[in-house]
Amino acid sequence: MRMHSPIGTNVQFCCNYYGMSPNDIPCVKKRLAWIVLWNSVIAPDLDKINLIKELLCVKFHKGQISLFCESAVDFMMWFLCTL
Repeated sequence: MRMHSPIGTNVQFCCNYYGMSPNDIPCVKKRLAWIVLWNSVIAPDLDKINLIKELLCVKFHKGQISLFCESAVDFMMWFLCTL
């Protein structure tokens, strides 16, 4: 069965990727989805994700890095997200 809406297309992709039926979707818990995601991320990507999280905290004033100005933080985030 082919689904044409954006949500339906995402559901179909997930079902094909994980080998499950659309009827099984309600059984998938948020915690399981995060576990599968983090288990599929390789170490260099995880390091980059953690660095971006820290820079976002600095950008939105939840953390501090006294060595860099706001424009430097913005540039670092842009650079990491475009690698």
